[in-house]
Amino acid sequence: MSKNTYVPDNNITIKELLETWLEEYAKPNYKPTVYDVESTTVNKRIVPVIGKQRVQQIKPLTITRFYNDLSKKYSPDYVRHIHAILRKAFRLASKWEMISTNPIEKVEAPKLRKTEMKVWTMEQCMRFLNIAEGHVHYIVYSLAIHTGMRKGEVLGLRWKDIDWVGASANDPVDGQLDALSRDYHPRYQDGQFHPANLHWIDAHS
Repeated sequence: MSKNTYVPDNNITIKELLETWLEEYAKPNYKPTVYDVESTTVNKRIVPVIGKQRVQQIKPLTITRFYNDLSKKYSPDYVRHIHAILRKAFRLASKWEMISTNPIEKVEAPKLRKTEMKVWTMEQCMRFLNIAEGHVHYIVYSLAIHTGMRKGEVLGLRWKDIDWVGASANDPVDGQLDALSRDYHPRYQDGQFHPANLHWIDAHS
C-alpha cells in the first residue's frame, strides 16, 4: 500500500493493515534480520490466505480456522509466531484508530504440544564424537558435550575465556565458570574441559 494512498477504515484489508504495520512500526523498531523474518511471514503465510478479507468484517472463527489449517503443516511455535504478528498489528491498528474492533482479542493463541525431551547417553555422545572427528565443527560438538555449554555460549567463547593451565573456561554469557554436571558426566570436575577440547582449540589457534 502506498504511503499516499488513503484507505477508509471500514474498507481496509488485512493485507493493507499488515503492510502499514510493517512499514510504520516493524521497520523502524526491529533489527533488519527480524524485520525480514516478519515481512516474509506476512507475505508468505498470512496475506495469501486471509489478506483480501476486510479487517472490520473478519470473525474470530475465521482466524481460528486459519490457525487450525496452519497447524496441519507447521509447528505450534510457528503458528504462535503468526498469531503474535497479527496480535501486534491489530493492537496497533486499534491504537492508531484504524479499526473500531479487534477480532484477534477473541482468538486464543495456538497451544503448544508437550513433547518429552530426548537426550543422548554418554555412550552415544562418544560414538558421535568419534564419527565427527576431523569435521570442521568438531570442536563445537566436543565443547558442547564435555562442558554442557549451550549453543550461544560455545559460539560466544573468546580466547580470553580459556584457562589453558587449569583446563577450564569462563561462561562468555555471564562470566561464571562453566559447570559440567556430574549427573551427566562424572569423570570430569565442574568447569573442566575434556583434554581433546584443549587439543583442538590449540590446533586451530
